Amino acid sequence: MRRLLSLIALSLVTVSAWAAGPAVGDKAPDFRLQDQKGDWHTLETHKGKWLVLYFYPKDFTAGCTTEVCTYRDDTVKLHKAGAVVLGVSLDDV
Repeated sequence: MRRLLSLIALSLVTVSAWAAGPAVGDKAPDFRLQDQKGDWHTLETHKGKWLVLYFYPKDFTAGCTTEVCTYRDDTVKLHKAGAVVLGVSLDDV
């Protein structure tokens, strides 16, 4: 599953601009996040690709497991569609 999902850990998330959440059709805000391998990801690095960016509370918790199961179950479909899946938590890298 690690090969199929690129999980990003984030030490601090600032969401003040989207405190109420994004509206349908809003552009995603730019971001710069480091993954568990030390690679950096930005919106620009995934330009032209479908990007699934999801947020979960903490690694190895019920919320994490519940959240990622949705993407795990559809991994083949998502990858066939050319989607990149990135998960963001408040955990350190």
